[in-house]
Amino acid sequence: MAIRFEVITDSRDGVLAYERLMLLTHAIDVALYRLANVETVHTDTRLVNFGADYQYRASYIVRKTGRAVTWNDVYRTINATYAPVYHHL
Repeated sequence: MAIRFEVITDSRDGVLAYERLMLLTHAIDVALYRLANVETVHTDTRLVNFGADYQYRASYIVRKTGRAVTWNDVYRTINATYAPVYHHL
């Protein structure tokens, strides 16, 4: 089993959306790296335009390869940095 989720930052937040996305993805990468038996793949950053507003997005796929951690551990680790919508693959 694997899960997929997106990290999204928005220009309407009043902060630098790209820099915020880089901080969030780095924090998630570091946190998931510390978990045993978890493989992570994430896409390059992409820009989505909505007229004058825009979003930066990065998609993740996370897969457990062993029983050392539970899915609750994985969710808790990700949610400590960012609370995405999860999709089961």
